[in-house]
Amino acid sequence: MQTSIEIIEEIKNDASRLQRKFLTLPGKSEGPRNPLMPISNQLHKLIDNAQSGLLNWRSWELEELKKAFSEES
Repeated sequence: MQTSIEIIEEIKNDASRLQRKFLTLPGKSEGPRNPLMPISNQLHKLIDNAQSGLLNWRSWELEELKKAFSEES
């Protein structure tokens, strides 16, 4: 069974890898970095949705953890 610290480290590593992937993509105003692989508006929308989803997930999950640890047994 994993400890909380191991799980948090795993999440941090996964988040870092995902962050690096997002950072390698061009922004809407930049245009494609590689003209052979243009970034479509649809892909930008998917990226924006993924980032919003991650923010919402993080906020919700952290709030749930906070509630769980603050409840009196």
